[in-house]
Amino acid sequence: HWPDRTHLVIDALTGAVPDAAGWRSTGDLARDLAVEVGRLQGVLNDSPFVPDLVALVGRAEWEAGLRDLKARLLAHGTGGLHRAIEHAAARGDLPAGTDVGEAVAALAGPLFYQRVLAHQRITDRFVAGVVERFVRADARPPGE
Repeated sequence: HWPDRTHLVIDALTGAVPDAAGWRSTGDLARDLAVEVGRLQGVLNDSPFVPDLVALVGRAEWEAGLRDLKARLLAHGTGGLHRAIEHAAARGDLPAGTDVGEAVAALAGPLFYQRVLAHQRITDRFVAGVVERFVRADARPPGE
C-alpha cells in the first residue's frame, strides 16, 4: 500500500498529529497561540508515537534520507503555529520582519524539552507560561 518504509512512517506519524487544515485566526495573538501550542501539548502528551518521533529525530542526524521525513513531520506538526505567527505579523501584532521559524522555536521548543528531554507531562500552566512570555517579549503593544 506504500511505495516504501518512509511513506508508511509518514502516514503513521502524520495521522497521529492533527493538522491545522481548518485553522482560522481569532484576531487575538495570545488566543491563537494558546490554541496551537495547546494542540502541540496534546500530541506530545498523548500520542503513542512520541518515542518513534524521538527515534526518527535521532536517526535523521546520521541518515540523510530521513531528514526530509523529519522536516515534513515538523512542518505538519507546527503548521498552525506558523499560520498564527504569519497572520499576527500581517496584522501588525508582531514586529515587521519577525522570523517565523525563530518564533515557532521559541514556542514549541520548551514543549519538546519538557516532554522529550525532561520526560515530564506538559501542563496547561506550562503552556500558558510559554505563550505569555512570548507575547510579552515579542508582541507589539496595541496602537504602536
